[in-house]
Parts: sequence; structure tokens; C-alpha cells
Amino acid sequence: MNKFFYCLTALHFCLLARAAPCPDTNEKPALSVSVSAKTTLIVCGYAENENDSRAKPRYSEFTIYSTQTLKPPKKLMSVGALENYWITPLSRKGLKLEEVWWVGKGFTPAFSSTIECENEKCTRSMVTCAFSVTAPPSNQSTADIEKRLGQKDSKTDAETLVAQLFTAALSGDLQAQALLLKTAQPKILDGAAAEDWHRSRGQLIRAMQGHCIK
Repeated sequence: MNKFFYCLTALHFCLLARAAPCPDTNEKPALSVSVSAKTTLIVCGYAENENDSRAKPRYSEFTIYSTQTLKPPKKLMSVGALENYWITPLSRKGLKLEEVWWVGKGFTPAFSSTIECENEKCTRSMVTCAFSVTAPPSNQSTADIEKRLGQKDSKTDAETLVAQLFTAALSGDLQAQALLLKTAQPKILDGAAAEDWHRSRGQLIRAMQGHCIK
């Protein structure tokens, strides 16, 4: 029996032999996970570090679909280009999703959720807090950071100062939180530092609204 005839007579098994392509682009998914004989979850988007065994793949600007044999894909969730996630398969159950933020010198989980499938129906759980941040030792107080942020000739670049302030705010420093929250953007900041301030302020607000920090 040749391969073509086998596929015609056993179409179900042939379709399961490879993951369905992404609906909008027809490209290979960045990640696919089979959760049952009929259901597969596919992640369509971009993955960083996917070829580096030492680093955890980080996904952004992606959409997750559930696919079933001979049925249209069902969109479960989408995220934008500025959001980053670690996505981990849950053995024959679904996916663990960790939204990660750049804190200090690396990415750390901020919020966590899962997508689990049962009886061919896949649903996303509630999003819960996932991070614990401890501010690293610093020679600069929050008041000193605020002062230096207002000085164009500061020896420490503005991006580093914003990062220090954000880490302190997430670790529970009330003065750092107040400084980030009191203004949408200091007038003296521009470029990457201004973008970092805007992102950090938005993430701090999300963390506080979610009661992730005190």
C-alpha cells in the first residue's frame, strides 16, 4: 500500500502526524502541543532563544489556537509585540503561561495562567500573580534616584536609574512607587528612558491593581 493511498484510507491519522499550520499565515507554529487524540494547541507568533538550549524560549506577538481534526481552529488568546511570555507544555493537559517582565538584569514571571483542555473544550484560567521581587543592594536611595533623574549630566544613565526605581517599587518601596505613579513621564526623559518609564509605570499599576505587591 503506497503512502498516498494510506492517507486516503486513514485520513485521521495522517492529519495528526503534523501540527496544523497557523490560520492567518499558513506557517509552521512556533509551538504545538497535542493534548488528546483529537485536540492540539498551537502557538502562532515569535519565539526568542528558541535555538539556544541554555535559555528558555520567550514568546511575543502571538495567538494561541485549539485545533481539531477536520474542524476550523478556535482562537483562545492573543498578545501584542510588547508582551513577553514563557510557555510551558503541561503533559497531555494544555499550556502554562507566564507573562514575564524585565526586572533588574533578567526576565521574571509577573502573572501566571493556564490553558487546559477537557472533552475537546479548551479554556484559559484566571490570571494570578506569580512574582516575588527583592530589590538588589544599591548605593542610591529613592530620593537620590529622583534627584539624578532630574540632572542631564548624571553619571548614571537614565535607563539604569529607571530600572533601579522600578525594581525598588516592585519590591515594596513606597517612596519608589509614589515617584513612578505621580507623573506619566518626567519631562527631562526622552528616547529609551522615556519608554522604560512608561512601561515600568504601567506594569507597576497592573501589579498594584492585581494586589501582587503591598
